[in-house]
Amino acid sequence: MHILVEENLRNPIDALNNTINLFTHHKDLFNSKIPSTAEIGLIELDSIVARKHIQPTPREKIDAIEKFIPGVVRERNEKAKKWLEQSIKDLSKPVANVEEYVEQIKHYNYAEEHFQNIRDRVDLFGQTYNVFSDKTMKVKKEDKDSFNETIQAIARLANIKEKIESAQEENKERFKKELNQLIPKLSKEIDELNERVNHGKFLDENNMEKMFDILGELDNIEAKFKQLEETKETYNRWQEYLDVQPDIFENLDECREAMSLRCLMWRSLHEW
Repeated sequence: MHILVEENLRNPIDALNNTINLFTHHKDLFNSKIPSTAEIGLIELDSIVARKHIQPTPREKIDAIEKFIPGVVRERNEKAKKWLEQSIKDLSKPVANVEEYVEQIKHYNYAEEHFQNIRDRVDLFGQTYNVFSDKTMKVKKEDKDSFNETIQAIARLANIKEKIESAQEENKERFKKELNQLIPKLSKEIDELNERVNHGKFLDENNMEKMFDILGELDNIEAKFKQLEETKETYNRWQEYLDVQPDIFENLDECREAMSLRCLMWRSLHEW
C-alpha cells in the first residue's frame, strides 16, 4: 500500500489507477467465477468457505486504498499550502529601503527555486482526486476545499512573483543609489575610528598610570570596530545581490592592524 505514495515512484497516477483497476477486475472475477459447488466426476465439492474468504479480498483492498491515500494527500497538501502561504507573506512585505529590498530578493530566489516543484506536487494531488472521482471513491469535502485553497494560493503567489519581476530592475537601480550613499558614510566612520586608534596616547609610556582608562577605551574601540566590520560585511552582501562589485574598505584592514597591536601591547602590560 505504501508504495503507491512513495514520492520517488515513477508515474504514480498510473500506478494508482492500474492498482484500483486490478482489484476491481479481481472483485468482479471472484464474484462471477467462483462457484458455490464444483463437481468432479461423481464428487461434488463444497467451495462456499473458500468463496467466503476469497471474494471480499479485492473489495477490502479497494477500501484500504480509499481510506489510506486521501490521508497522505491531505498531509502533503497541507505542507504545500503552508509553504505557499509563507512565501506569499514573505514576498508581500513592503520594500522601502535597500535592506528590505535584499530580503525580498532572498525570498524571491527561494520561491523561484522551489515553486515549480510545489506546483508539480499539487498537480499530482489533483490527479489523485480525479482518479478517485472516476472510480466513484470518496474524498472528504474538507480535503477538496483545502486542495482548492492551495490552488488559489498558487495563483496568488504567481501573481506576486510577476509583479516583483516587473519592478525588479527599477528597484535595483533605486537601491543601488541608496547603497552608494551609505558606503561613504561607513568609510568615514572607519576613518574616524582609525584616528582614535592612532592617537598618540596609546604609544605614550607616560600613560602607564592611566592603564585602566586606556584599556577601557581600547575595549570601546574594539566594540565599535566589530560593529563597523559587521556593517561592512552586510553592505558587501547587499552589493552582491545588487550586482555591484563589493567595496574592499582597505581602511578597515589598516584600523584592524593598528587596533590589534595596541590592544595586545596594553593587555600584555596589564598582565605583566
